Amino acid sequence: MGFFDFLKKDKNKKGKKNKQANGIIGEFDLYDWWISSFNEEERQYIISEYPGLIKNRPDYEEPAKALLIAAGYFQTKKDADIANRIYNKAENLVDNKINLHFIYNGLIKTLYKKRNDDPKYLEQTIKICEKQINIANEVMQQMKKEHYERGKTDLDYQSGKKTLEEVNKDRPFTYSSHGGFKQLAIIKQKQGEYEKVIELCKEAKKQGWDGDWDKRIERAKNKL
Repeated sequence: MGFFDFLKKDKNKKGKKNKQANGIIGEFDLYDWWISSFNEEERQYIISEYPGLIKNRPDYEEPAKALLIAAGYFQTKKDADIANRIYNKAENLVDNKINLHFIYNGLIKTLYKKRNDDPKYLEQTIKICEKQINIANEVMQQMKKEHYERGKTDLDYQSGKKTLEEVNKDRPFTYSSHGGFKQLAIIKQKQGEYEKVIELCKEAKKQGWDGDWDKRIERAKNKL
């Protein structure tokens, strides 16, 4: 393995992390995945773009979140297959629906870039969109809950000057976009499934996701 020999696990330590290993691979004991998922040339390239996989201590305690950040360094069409393998591993390790939501966002973006290379990429994009949509309402509620709870770190709340409700009134929740709803609506529009576009956009709007849903609904209605 050359340059990557020092990442090998000590098989005599029964799965314990290699104390010499560092970065995401060593911290989360991902050596086997790393070796089996990428060839030598790919590993060299990945490290040249994002040394954090084998160097320094990860910024996040959750392996899925650390891999999510790593995948963000490989967002070009050329690197899409690398990003997808990292996102897929992150999906297998995730234990937080919000992190899963953002993993799906990344997968959707990278898969869709390859849609004209092979029909499988469009099919995979649709599947991931549907998976993200299936957890969308739960994710939205969790985002709101976490936003509300973060108000407890506000100095006015900690000092007793304001209640948690008063603090959160001053820091309204920001509704984010949703890659699955938007991308699937675009795909269905191109496929002429206008009723499905309307259904998707109405549901996204109902749940509160940010987007130009009304315009998309109007465009789809004009095609009926």
